[in-house]
Amino acid sequence: MKLTSENARCGDEAGLAARRSLGLPIDQPLDDILRALERTAGVEVFSRPLGDTGIEGACLTTRGRSFILLNSSKPPVRQRFTLAHEYGHLFLNHGTSYDVALSWGNSDPKEVQANYFAASFLMPEPAITTALRGVGSLDFDGLVTLAAQFGVSAPAMRIRLDTVDAVDRGAAQAFDELIAQGRHKAAGVAPTKDSIFATQWSGGRMPPAMTAKVLDAVRRDLLTEDQAATLLRADVERLNVLRDELELAVE
Repeated sequence: MKLTSENARCGDEAGLAARRSLGLPIDQPLDDILRALERTAGVEVFSRPLGDTGIEGACLTTRGRSFILLNSSKPPVRQRFTLAHEYGHLFLNHGTSYDVALSWGNSDPKEVQANYFAASFLMPEPAITTALRGVGSLDFDGLVTLAAQFGVSAPAMRIRLDTVDAVDRGAAQAFDELIAQGRHKAAGVAPTKDSIFATQWSGGRMPPAMTAKVLDAVRRDLLTEDQAATLLRADVERLNVLRDELELAVE
């Protein structure tokens, strides 16, 4: 495994440890990272459309409760990595984090740890090894397919494959050239359709626990449907959809 520093090693090992501590399998991709973290880690995740130039994400823990904010204006693959990155800050006890942008070039020790945590959490080496058996020869189409399977971007998967020594230098350089040309965007592979994908066009989301409180207030006639819709940033027609989503979230 190619880990460039002690901080990279720390983050990578913590990502795998987090999977194990939450009872999440390490030999397969996560079907839905947002739902998994809210169910198993007790993290409450908000998303809001903050614009293409808005912050990537933020996290904090207060009064024993942990919160993560995502920018829903960003592509779902980016949001998933940001969510794992912010959870890494929480898991590693980095304190409150406010990430204007995420970059592998950031040398801040906490950011290095959180980046490698996110890569390991989303793409554990055992899961990569298992997935590669099903891909066969690792050409560019295989790279894009793997990325979609794990719900990450092609560049993120390319970096991860290099980290776990699953791609040689020549192939990595060829992949980088094709990615720079935008070839991965035209591959036609179906995107991962999870909770983050579902909220991409809905104006954001509130955590199920808070959504439940608002909907309960409507049921008890403490709020009107119009007031609830304003709080949840949804139209009245969407309230029934939110009720159904909430039932699925707590199953």
